[in-house]
Amino acid sequence: MRFVVIPESKTCWIWELRSAQDFLVLRSPASFTAKFQAVAQIEALKRAIHVAGVYDLVGARVDQPEQRIAS
Repeated sequence: MRFVVIPESKTCWIWELRSAQDFLVLRSPASFTAKFQAVAQIEALKRAIHVAGVYDLVGARVDQPEQRIAS
């Protein structure tokens, strides 16, 4: 996976998250007037993803081992 910063025009930037096979996974929800703004959002997203849990559709966390209750 890699982030790519793309100029849409001389005054507009976006970012994309691409797979190892270069498929689009995620695109920035908005465009930015400066390249550094796009990079700053990528860095913020990377920090947030690092601490995000993984849940199934009913809200149960699936990325942690089950808690065992001692009897």
